[in-house]
Amino acid sequence: MINEATLAESIRRLRQGERATLAQAMTLVESRHPRHQALSTQLLDAIMPYCG
Repeated sequence: MINEATLAESIRRLRQGERATLAQAMTLVESRHPRHQALSTQLLDAIMPYCG
């Protein structure tokens, strides 16, 4: 699972197209846990500039 310690690495892996990391990111974004929601916001903000 993506957490605060692995966020930067997960962003790098997403940009490289790693599907396993994409699945973890999707799970994080779908989570209703407040800490997960805050982390998913950071993740989405970081990768949005690279989205088509």
